[in-house]
Amino acid sequence: MKNILLIESMAAGNALVAQRAAERGYRLRIATADRSLYPDAEGVEFVDIDTSDYRVLQAYVSKNRDDLAAIASPTDGWGVTAAQLRDEFGFASRFSASELSRFRDKEWVRKQLDLFGKHGDTSVEAADGARRFPLIAKPRRGTGSQDIRIISTAEELAEFRQSHSATPDQEGQWVIEPYHQGPLYSAECYTDGKSYYFFGITNRIMSQPPEFVEVVKTFPHAHGTPWEDSAREWTHSVLETIGYNAGFAHVEFIQTREGFELVELNARMAGALITPAVTACTNYDPYAMVIDEALGADVEVPGHRQVRGGHSHVSLYANRLGKLKRVEGAEGLNAFPGQPTWHPAKTLGSQIEQLGTYRARIGNVSAVAPTPELAQDRAIVAAQSLSVVIE
Repeated sequence: MKNILLIESMAAGNALVAQRAAERGYRLRIATADRSLYPDAEGVEFVDIDTSDYRVLQAYVSKNRDDLAAIASPTDGWGVTAAQLRDEFGFASRFSASELSRFRDKEWVRKQLDLFGKHGDTSVEAADGARRFPLIAKPRRGTGSQDIRIISTAEELAEFRQSHSATPDQEGQWVIEPYHQGPLYSAECYTDGKSYYFFGITNRIMSQPPEFVEVVKTFPHAHGTPWEDSAREWTHSVLETIGYNAGFAHVEFIQTREGFELVELNARMAGALITPAVTACTNYDPYAMVIDEALGADVEVPGHRQVRGGHSHVSLYANRLGKLKRVEGAEGLNAFPGQPTWHPAKTLGSQIEQLGTYRARIGNVSAVAPTPELAQDRAIVAAQSLSVVIE
């Protein structure tokens, strides 16, 4: 039996990915630098490896080439790495590493959509001009709400440019965009450049700026409404305009007074518990799509969406650096309605080395209900009964 190798993965749902692989006659193998990130891993075989070092991965694939049927990653950053390995070793792929790298480039995407023309050229290298503050700065290929900065004045903009042209971030480039006002959402979809499949909208209740972490997410938000229709059409137009063909797309946008505004396009499967929510609440099976996409097989997707109920989850974060000692209250969740469930994102003893980003997430509390709105009510109240202890 050959293996399907994932270069890292999403924290949730890997047992289902392994099950879908087994149904097709393959084993699921995840190459990871930290297997503690994957508490949901029944049926998964792990390879402990430095996934940040391409040469290490290159050597591993070269040595195990005959045992591998496919290489993939449902993440964004490692998705490019997986695509590079596919290109180099001749594995099946619907898109090249260079294509995927372009889709991850926030400045390239904004230029294709003419958003710089709409809002003014706000790249770091641009000359100062009339600005409508605040602005927001982010790494061009960043992910996970990391290194996000709000820029409120012309002086702060000049200081940011000076410091970041002298000492660029790890990617080497930043993009500066308008800071849109309004609620944040994400559209979950899949496209191979020919067919477009819309799973639904996730709402997002965020932490207070200047931190940008997601506290509550509910799916499928406002399904079956004219508002959802307009969001679906807008998302499709964004993907069509840039020629998107890289499978899963997680498109974040803000509803402003003037309409929808793009926050960023993520060329990956939706994270946290959004993809489990898609699986639970629709007739789509993203985990089977991961395997079929990796194998280069026809991806079987229902032509029409069917919605069943709602799913919501609340994320719990560390509020201090240190070691995760325990999570209190999970044993009492069955007292609440909605089948609330604790989904750890970190194992006990994990070191918390970063605050204010997804890396500080300890876990999620999910709940279900006949509607998304009721599921959100249930998830919020159940999550309030838990507390995180960091030593």
